[in-house]
Amino acid sequence: MQVNVFITRSEGQLQSDLLVLPMSPQSAIPPKYRTGWTYYATVDTGDRMFGDLDALAIENELAAAGFAIVTPQTPDRR
Repeated sequence: MQVNVFITRSEGQLQSDLLVLPMSPQSAIPPKYRTGWTYYATVDTGDRMFGDLDALAIENELAAAGFAIVTPQTPDRR
């Protein structure tokens, strides 16, 4: 599923949370999150940007709420 991803910064630093919205004419940033978010990319829910998060889990959240706040989980693979 294709989604739009938004990022936010605090004190000049990128924050780890991502705001994910489906690519749909009906999708909109929820009022609670309208300030501070900047468009970052359009990707698939299975993209490596989301780390080890399951694409289906993201898609279920999008279906339930219309948006998802995602914190990528990337284990140290060194």
